[in-house]
Amino acid sequence: KLTTAEKQLIEPFETMYSIIRTIDVLEWTYSRGLVQPKDYHFQCEKLIKQYKVCKENSENFTNLKSFCEVYHIQGMKTAIKRLEEEKTGYSGEDSAIGIQAVVMEITRSLLSAKDMLEVKMTAIEYVAPAIRDCFMAMQKYPNLPASFTGKKTLEDWHTKISKLKATDILTEDDLAQLKYDLGNILDAFSQHVQSQSTKLHPNLLFHFYSLT
Repeated sequence: KLTTAEKQLIEPFETMYSIIRTIDVLEWTYSRGLVQPKDYHFQCEKLIKQYKVCKENSENFTNLKSFCEVYHIQGMKTAIKRLEEEKTGYSGEDSAIGIQAVVMEITRSLLSAKDMLEVKMTAIEYVAPAIRDCFMAMQKYPNLPASFTGKKTLEDWHTKISKLKATDILTEDDLAQLKYDLGNILDAFSQHVQSQSTKLHPNLLFHFYSLT
């Protein structure tokens, strides 16, 4: 049984480990658009403050890298990065300017993927990064309506393709389906952007329409 002094000694480390795990889960939900950007920022900032308090109250704490080595903490690289930098990953993407930048990123990534497939670049070493870019860009767009199924479609393709080898080639059926799905996603996203046009800068809409 631990003495009171021993409990006081290890309690900050237990809390610190819990903080790392919680931020890791928070980052996962944030990267998949399952939490609102400002809610993520608030929660992550609060956890970072708790970490700083633990660090200050831990006499034997040297640095986060040593802590992870001693307690065999593997993975969770993004969570550790947030604590080392003592800032969240929030970039204001839900602001008007942020949304405009995300719209352009999503549009470009979808068009690039479509163009690549049109010229028969079907090796997984090319397809996988392109679909990953589409998927990750779509995660950044806040408040997509439940009726928009493109995010789930991209996630399904991303999961499927990530299991293949770099030297694999898309089958004719997969190629046709992926081209069809990307076209539908782009059309649905274009309709959503147009419905939100009052929130976007006119110059961005001009560039958006010229791209599509």
